[in-house]
Amino acid sequence: MHHRIHTLLVAALAVGASACTGYTGVKGSKKLSELDADERKEVCENSAAHTKEEIGEETIKRYGCVLASVLASGGGVPECEAAVDICVMDATIESNDTCDVDGDVDCDATIEEYEACGDENIAGLKVFYQTFTCEAAINGSVMAPEAGPECQALAKKCPGLFSTMGE
Repeated sequence: MHHRIHTLLVAALAVGASACTGYTGVKGSKKLSELDADERKEVCENSAAHTKEEIGEETIKRYGCVLASVLASGGGVPECEAAVDICVMDATIESNDTCDVDGDVDCDATIEEYEACGDENIAGLKVFYQTFTCEAAINGSVMAPEAGPECQALAKKCPGLFSTMGE
């Protein structure tokens, strides 16, 4: 269930006009509760691809390397930064984007609202990933992105989407 919710959250990452399709590939005016299994899978896969494209593979790779290097460096910023440099050269991004689309989504929000929340998430993640440095992580000065107004509205309309994510 966590993967499905994460994937749905990721799918909410672009703005589409209600009569058109956005990055999810599904008509913006369609309600999440109306999606069949094939559409849920399409939304999930397209959202994951869109997020990866918008944030950028290098940014995602660097974030993962900083995270791993902070844990492995023993608390030293220079050691962490050296480990990040090595990691970035050697690391490859493994895709584990599993779209678990079992079960219906009990939510009357539209794809357009979902994509607007997704855009907010991407913007927040971009800033978070770019400011997630060894120094910031070791000193504890990194702030995780907070839900913006679009995602807060979606969470109120569809609390089940966020229930397993601690939101």
